[in-house]
Amino acid sequence: MSNQKKLYRDGPYAKLFSQGVQVGNILHMAGQIGTDASGMAPDSLVEQMKNAYQHIESVLKAFDCTMNNVVEET
Repeated sequence: MSNQKKLYRDGPYAKLFSQGVQVGNILHMAGQIGTDASGMAPDSLVEQMKNAYQHIESVLKAFDCTMNNVVEET
């Protein structure tokens, strides 16, 4: 059995883990952290959450998806 797997890696932690993995028509995403593009976390929790959701949207966009395609979020 063979499933084609696509990985998404970006940002300062790209060498450490894949932010998104697509197998078949299912996209799995790693937990997204609230850092900015340089890997620094702002002091504000609100800004960290905004950054995390920007990371989520970037991963989704790389796989031609949007937040409307998200089925579950934990």
